[in-house]
Amino acid sequence: MTKYLKILMGFIVLFSIYSCYEADNFYAELTKIPQINTDKDFAYKATYFVGDTMVVNGKLNADQNLEIKIGGVKANIFSIKKIKYTVGTSDNPNPSTDYMEQASFVIAKEMLGEQRTVTVKSSDQEIFGPSVDIIPDHDPKGFDSRLMLSKIATLPDNAILINSINGKGDIYYFDLLTESIIHYNKAGEKSIIISKSKPIMLNGALFNYAELTAGAVTPDGSHLYLFVNNIGLINVELSTRNAVVMSAKTDMSTGPYEGNIQDVPMVISSMIADNENNLYLEINDTNFWKKGLAFYEKTTGKLSYIINKNTTLPGLNTNYNSFHFSPEDHLVYLEGSQFSPLVTDIILVDIKTRTVIQTLVPKVISNDKKLNLFGSFTTLKTIFNSSSPDRTFGYLPQPDKRLVYLAFQKFNPFTDGAEVSGTDSLPKWVVMDFNKKISLPLGLGKFDVQDNIFQPTQSLLPSINIQDKLINYDEEGNIYFTVNGRREIAKTKTTNP
Repeated sequence: MTKYLKILMGFIVLFSIYSCYEADNFYAELTKIPQINTDKDFAYKATYFVGDTMVVNGKLNADQNLEIKIGGVKANIFSIKKIKYTVGTSDNPNPSTDYMEQASFVIAKEMLGEQRTVTVKSSDQEIFGPSVDIIPDHDPKGFDSRLMLSKIATLPDNAILINSINGKGDIYYFDLLTESIIHYNKAGEKSIIISKSKPIMLNGALFNYAELTAGAVTPDGSHLYLFVNNIGLINVELSTRNAVVMSAKTDMSTGPYEGNIQDVPMVISSMIADNENNLYLEINDTNFWKKGLAFYEKTTGKLSYIINKNTTLPGLNTNYNSFHFSPEDHLVYLEGSQFSPLVTDIILVDIKTRTVIQTLVPKVISNDKKLNLFGSFTTLKTIFNSSSPDRTFGYLPQPDKRLVYLAFQKFNPFTDGAEVSGTDSLPKWVVMDFNKKISLPLGLGKFDVQDNIFQPTQSLLPSINIQDKLINYDEEGNIYFTVNGRREIAKTKTTNP
């Protein structure tokens, strides 16, 4: 019996030795598998520009033929170093220190694309990390250089801007003091299209501008539309300066609010026109709390509401902070909080059907404290708020569902998120492409505003309670706007790095 027991014990010892050997081999194989550190302090970003340096941290086994690929394209690693980090959590009374490797490489243009796979391979073991968006360093219709502010002209006090977004850089405004309408072309050349010596004639009499509140010029410059409280909506043929009243009704206490335009009462606070002489109107009667967005169609002669801002007017009932018509795309952009009180959305509404056709809801700048203005719409982390140009100055619609704005004239760490990374290169012009669902910079680097301020600012001095405005863009892609509380007209201009 003792003999058999000894044999059995021998088998047990041999099995134990073999098992330990196998366990050691298994552990050794495990240590060959690379690991990517995805903790918030060491994780790589979700979006990179071509030319950016990407850094991957982790147990990479760099001495075992390390290879990193982005979208299947091998990275040219230019730096590998060991860095120290703390192992454990905040509730661990005895955290320990360990080391990991850090590999750095430059993003190549061959890696371009959305949600590109990230693979790390060493010791013939390959793992996948979180995918990344690799995007161009500027919008294809933008600039491969830095942008600065360039002034065009000084605006007179109480000037009324007349809308004409035609992609040619034209600027119009009404000078109340001289009763004239001024035009600047993109070269900064000034002309007077309406004046006391070249007046508008209405029914054979001189036109009275005393209560002018809104105006628009067709993109081709052929027609001028004005709204005057004591007269109504008028249409001026600029070649003859002859005017006709389209609607003389301004008492909105009763309807009808839709139908033939001559039958519909309206108080217009802003408008734009297209080359077909269709009108896109903001209606705002503060006497009877009637506010909304309306569309006048020239071919039918009828006015209909697109949006009513929580009033009894027709149209889609919704709230919004700001609106921006895009006649070319037959839609209006709304900035509002439709889906969450914590996040401001961009909502696209079809003008004819009065339905929401697309939304952009950015992610909240959360505990990771990372701002992300660029890349796929699904990865954006920012704050939209056009009531404060410190956060958002804009927006300016362009054809093909593009929307341009200036991000963060002044990033406020107390209200926008303390210690948020990625704010050192602000402000930046941003192009949101709703067809491609991607956001890209208009130009490279930081926009140089020099000593100018977009008003009304909450964080800079001086603060002027007059709202600056985006006005137009030109064929080269430059953006035109007012600055310093509508004291001056300016534009973007390329500058050397």
